[in-house]
Amino acid sequence: VSRPPQGHPLIVQAGSSEDGKNFATAQADAHFAIYSTKEDGIKYRQDINERLARHGRRPESFKILPGILPVVAASEAEGREKQEYLQTLLPDQVGIDLLSSWSGLDLSLFPPDGPLLQDWFVSGAADGFNLMFPLLPEDWVNFAEQVVPELQRRGVFPTEYAPGTLRDRFGLARPANRFAEQRDNARAVS
Repeated sequence: VSRPPQGHPLIVQAGSSEDGKNFATAQADAHFAIYSTKEDGIKYRQDINERLARHGRRPESFKILPGILPVVAASEAEGREKQEYLQTLLPDQVGIDLLSSWSGLDLSLFPPDGPLLQDWFVSGAADGFNLMFPLLPEDWVNFAEQVVPELQRRGVFPTEYAPGTLRDRFGLARPANRFAEQRDNARAVS
């Protein structure tokens, strides 16, 4: 079996506990996180950067992907209707608990068509997003057809992709091959 083109798979860690952040900054290439505001995201990035430095790593070697739960619709009224429908599927307290744990924020504080994703991305609060859709495949299709073109129009989402691996698309350098280093060291000794 030949080596995969990336040489080293992209490692993504989920979990924002102290142990989770320490493990992520020591071992992972990307990290799923949850925080409530852009300001929290910027502070989170600063904390992660300090942890990366303790492990001899640079910030550009690591991506943070906060989770979001988008409700995509053609109009604000349709979006509110869809959100109301989704809320009927769960008892109120369960729905509140789930949305709180998934998104970590009160979405009613933000304009329904505001540039939240762009703002967080441009400010450095996020390197991308872990999209969590409540209804599949409908929400995935709606996001691809309605949100992606708008993000492309704003210049914050690619319109084409160059060939390459997921690691390449994340803009992460290929790690050194530790086995080649061990082999070279063994040859030098003999």
